[in-house]
Amino acid sequence: MKISPVRAGIVFGLFLAFFHAAWAGLVAAGQAQRLIDFIFWAHFIAPPYQIQPFEFARAAILVGVTFLAGLTFGVVGGAWPGSTAGGVPAAVGTVGGATCRAGGAVSSRAAVT
Repeated sequence: MKISPVRAGIVFGLFLAFFHAAWAGLVAAGQAQRLIDFIFWAHFIAPPYQIQPFEFARAAILVGVTFLAGLTFGVVGGAWPGSTAGGVPAAVGTVGGATCRAGGAVSSRAAVT
């Protein structure tokens, strides 16, 4: 299956942006400190951080920057030579004279007589 590097970048950017938007939502709801305290506690670490009050502009910057970072890494990774997103099939094989590609596409090379 061939996926464009730009599409891979958008998907990865949205993935990162979604999780950071969820984090900003936890900060806005006042639940982020409880979550981070639990995460540190579960890892046997004394919580060294204190969550600051929510600011919409800062949350928008967080989500926007993480989207752009994900977009950049997704485009670069998707265009990398040898990646499936770059257009190189992940697996190609033959079964009974037919060429099978990853994703289920099958083309027959056998001559019909």
